[in-house]
Amino acid sequence: MIAKAHAEEASSNPAAIANHSAHSSQGAKSADDLDKILGTAVKEFPAFLFTLEDSLKQAAIFQRTIFVAGDIEEATAKTVCLEIEFLRLQGNDPIRLIINSRGGEVSYGAQIIGAVSQLMRSGVEVTAEVRGDADSMAAIIACACSRLEMHKLSRLMFHGVSGLTWGDVQDHEAERQEMDRITDELVEVVFARVRNPASRFADRKYLRQILRDKRPVWVGPTEAVESGIADAVLN
Repeated sequence: MIAKAHAEEASSNPAAIANHSAHSSQGAKSADDLDKILGTAVKEFPAFLFTLEDSLKQAAIFQRTIFVAGDIEEATAKTVCLEIEFLRLQGNDPIRLIINSRGGEVSYGAQIIGAVSQLMRSGVEVTAEVRGDADSMAAIIACACSRLEMHKLSRLMFHGVSGLTWGDVQDHEAERQEMDRITDELVEVVFARVRNPASRFADRKYLRQILRDKRPVWVGPTEAVESGIADAVLN
């Protein structure tokens, strides 16, 4: 996890999703509705702007499914948060986050967690489905959801926050204090997820240790379920 942010241009077009929502008042109700929505989108967008990935993402949106893939950075957070807000406005049906990410920047991961938390406060169940890896900040996002499911070969990975400072002793000390504060916040996210009081992860002291250490701690699906972090292993 990286505490220092950097900017990167967004690569998706979530506005297109909102523009086409009028074609279905409550989202796609059938395969025919979805075909009409996607067909209209393909006609209105030039081929070089509307890719297969865009088509698949839009189809997933109408199934109330969002992908968190690749690095957790500005573009990822912007797209995921806009998609979450779009679905929040469509109703209170459950939402699924499919995660396959090596992690990224804490600030952008916090944006996604904030959006997920708003959904949950509104009574929307949010299930994280880990396909592949949910590492670093991606693991924290998974733990922030209402429910966490993992595929058999998937993994969670926890490690400490890293950062970069430039300046005198006071600058470095201020950064150290901020990283300690962030670590404490992340500890609480994971701790709130743990359902087994006998698990090593039910110990805040242990969580703080692994979320300060740069060495990774890997958790497979079986241990995750036994520890009360995950709810189910998917076949």
